[in-house]
Amino acid sequence: MRVVPAKLVLVDGDEEIVIRPEVANATDPIICTEWNLGAPAVRDSVIERAGADGVLDNTTFTGSRTVTLDLVVRGDVWASPYAYAERLAAMTHPSRRPRLRITRASPEAQGQTWWMELRGNPFSIAYGRRAAALLELQLTFTAPVGYLEGDLQGWQTNVAQNVITNDPFVFPVSFAADFGSNSNTNPDLQFTIGGSAPVAPSIYIHGPVTGPEVRLETGERFKFLDSYTIAGGDWVNIDMDAGEVRLNGHTDPATFSAVDWSVSTFWRAAPGTHTFQLMSASGFAQIFWRDRRMTI
Repeated sequence: MRVVPAKLVLVDGDEEIVIRPEVANATDPIICTEWNLGAPAVRDSVIERAGADGVLDNTTFTGSRTVTLDLVVRGDVWASPYAYAERLAAMTHPSRRPRLRITRASPEAQGQTWWMELRGNPFSIAYGRRAAALLELQLTFTAPVGYLEGDLQGWQTNVAQNVITNDPFVFPVSFAADFGSNSNTNPDLQFTIGGSAPVAPSIYIHGPVTGPEVRLETGERFKFLDSYTIAGGDWVNIDMDAGEVRLNGHTDPATFSAVDWSVSTFWRAAPGTHTFQLMSASGFAQIFWRDRRMTI
């Protein structure tokens, strides 16, 4: 893989292990001699997912990729390189779900952070020994999602107060939105998806609202039957990536059955600026996503 100035950190819960510091220092015991993010496999899907024009244009999807990290643990810095290697090896166990955090350091991408969700499958740890003070270690992970993902971003439309704001609970805050021709009835906003690959957002609709519908300017829609009501304090989550609809965080057959499937579809949004609209006279909606890239 081409050399990219970046800091690499393996993160699993509260545990963080720097495997490639942004700048070499005397206290960090690990040197990542080579990191290969692999490439996502291409797989065909037999699931019909019609676009706004009825054309089945989403039949090819990317699969997982294999991530390989070649490391050297310096025993002259760490009292026992094997103790440090034990922590690294534990992250490759199939029950663990570490994430690789890549923080760019090049002038054109300074500070950009991208994530890869990992799992230790296939399980692979290859050891080598060149000197008493060095322990060579190769870790192999599977990245189930074949993309690199950015930090979580989100926007909110509030019909009751006629406001469209950046969600206050999502950090870092990003002001990539432009307020459109919003009204108390059908507020809309413009939001920008970065990266270089389509994303499948997660949408939350909060009650009280009856027969809600959300739209993109591309014509993609997700609509509930006019008779369906989300009570005040309740919310429905539309997970476009998983193809699921949940009520208050739980799978609810009645809510799934209340979707108007004659016009609704689980859709993806390409990089660029989009208009998101809530078709309702009450309630509010939130849209969350992570920018995606095929490679650094």
